[in-house]
Amino acid sequence: MLRAYEGELMLRQAGTYNTDKSKKSGGSKSEAKEKEALKWQLERYHEISREIAYQERQVSKLDKTISRAYGANKLQAFADKEKALNKQLVLEQEKLQEASEKWLEADKAALEELGVGV
Repeated sequence: MLRAYEGELMLRQAGTYNTDKSKKSGGSKSEAKEKEALKWQLERYHEISREIAYQERQVSKLDKTISRAYGANKLQAFADKEKALNKQLVLEQEKLQEASEKWLEADKAALEELGVGV
């Protein structure tokens, strides 16, 4: 839901959002470049989100391994899970840092421009 709202927000700012669905929106090369830039901006967290999702799958697999293992194998699986969770934590911190450093001010300005106070 938030992602769809962000997309609409970005397209409205660029003036390329067509509210009348009966009219086709043609465009020039500059509009195409602008739309491509907006698409990139919408997917700004794609890489790190993909890595976080991968780590979540790894943790899930390790949970299954832990439930089936005994003895030394179970202890090793717990150690592996701890490493995976620590890596996931680091990725989440990187995503938060990137959001606050690169995008916070731009997003605040865009919302204020639309009249939404933050």
